[in-house]
Amino acid sequence: MKVRNSGALILLIGLIIGIVLISGCSGIGGHNNNTTPPADAGNNNTAENTANVQVSVIDKTTGDPIENAIVYLGTGGYRKCYSNSEGKCSIEGFVWGDYSLGVFKKGYYRYEESRHFEKGDNFVTVKLEKKTKIPTSFTVEGTVIKIITAKGTRSENQYYKIKTNDGTEEYLFDEIGMNRGFERFVNKKVRITGFKEIGFIGWQHEQVEGIYVESIEVSQP
Repeated sequence: MKVRNSGALILLIGLIIGIVLISGCSGIGGHNNNTTPPADAGNNNTAENTANVQVSVIDKTTGDPIENAIVYLGTGGYRKCYSNSEGKCSIEGFVWGDYSLGVFKKGYYRYEESRHFEKGDNFVTVKLEKKTKIPTSFTVEGTVIKIITAKGTRSENQYYKIKTNDGTEEYLFDEIGMNRGFERFVNKKVRITGFKEIGFIGWQHEQVEGIYVESIEVSQP
């Protein structure tokens, strides 16, 4: 087949190539470097945005450091650390801002407040007030049960209890007083060692008395 007007054809091809090259450089029909998100887009937990907190826990009356106090920070879930012999521990690498900070130690009144944490290092001293009566640990046996109220609604709540061998029911709390983490023990016979204290149930964190579990073991599957 013969090609007529080859010069005009060559000129047309040249114009098309030029348009494509110009479009690629300007971002039309291609990638625009000004709108391409960085590799860590959507992740604010970078070195520029993170905060660290070191908490010193002391006795309000004596000023002595309190060892093995649980420091917990509400970050969607809870991040926690345990004070050392100097009463200190740290939580690092969370996005700066406002959080709920709590400290709990058996035999002391709980400390809890909302605090603002700046970027970088933050230092907090917490003074715990000792109770006149320290809870005594005891052992109880029974079956762990799960209770669901208002199932399938926005007000749905789930509770974990132990139904003791004598038929009484007690709420179960983890070490910071939350009624959670007992899923794998549901409908199993267990032996629990713990102490009575006020904890929190439901998404509204209602305060009720229950058993703070220090240890739990399955006595019968």
